[in-house]
Amino acid sequence: NRFSNRIIRAYDTFTLWKAIKSSINTNENSKERIEKNLETINTYDAIFPTILVSLETTFIIELYKFFDKRKDVLKLIEVNTLKSVMELSVSERVKKEIESIIENNEKTIEQIEKLRHVLFAHDKKLNKEKLLIPSINDIEKLFIGIREIHNLLSKDSTGDFYVWSDEKGDEIIWHFKELLANLNVGRQHRITENIK
Repeated sequence: NRFSNRIIRAYDTFTLWKAIKSSINTNENSKERIEKNLETINTYDAIFPTILVSLETTFIIELYKFFDKRKDVLKLIEVNTLKSVMELSVSERVKKEIESIIENNEKTIEQIEKLRHVLFAHDKKLNKEKLLIPSINDIEKLFIGIREIHNLLSKDSTGDFYVWSDEKGDEIIWHFKELLANLNVGRQHRITENIK
């Protein structure tokens, strides 16, 4: 399914971005771990900022595609306002659930839209300092909402239901931690070799 693949791809991109950000987060790591991670990341300071910007750009643009207001694009649902939810060809129960999901994520969707239009897609001449990427928790909540909308529409129209798994996300996080550790070991080894 094109949309479930798009959701998975966007979530995987977000997960790698989150793993990088989390590697230097004081709430998730010891002071010693953060110092090692920062040393490694700063050693490769020509690479990590580029990776982060690329990941941010990708997941913001991919997230926005689910709620794009243009008529000529394929999106998760033809919903860009709460009013248009009522025009969907689904049961009233599904309409109410979708409406609730959109209302609960409305601020995040608006932030994603602004970021996409002003910063990532068009680079408009506006004060970009006020444009912040939504919090990790808000983005997680939006992905959960997108998954729920996908399943509500699929189940109502075709009886299909997609079982979402975070196993690949866990794998991405594990691989990133391994990569960071390996970069650190390699860096330490080179330092030791240069001292000899």
